[in-house]
Amino acid sequence: MFSSVNTLIDAAPIEDSKIRLVAEKVKGVKNVHAIRCRGDKSCAFIELHIQVKAEMTIKQGHDLSEDVKNKIMHSIEGVVDVLVHIEPESDSIEDD
Repeated sequence: MFSSVNTLIDAAPIEDSKIRLVAEKVKGVKNVHAIRCRGDKSCAFIELHIQVKAEMTIKQGHDLSEDVKNKIMHSIEGVVDVLVHIEPESDSIEDD
């Protein structure tokens, strides 16, 4: 029952700090923010924003987002999908 309640109230099944720690270890990631996690511990969906060098090409950004996705999915049990938003590095971050 508690599992259902956590899903209904949209409780995060995996702590943001754990997700951030894994994503920040990927070379090229300058910052991680706006982390959202849905589902439960055995079937979690993650969405996050990463900041990268503004000079990065679209292909480099795409490849980096795939690296972040794969690293999270292989490092954190129960993660079934990860959506990574790429942003250019800046001085201000809105943690929405």
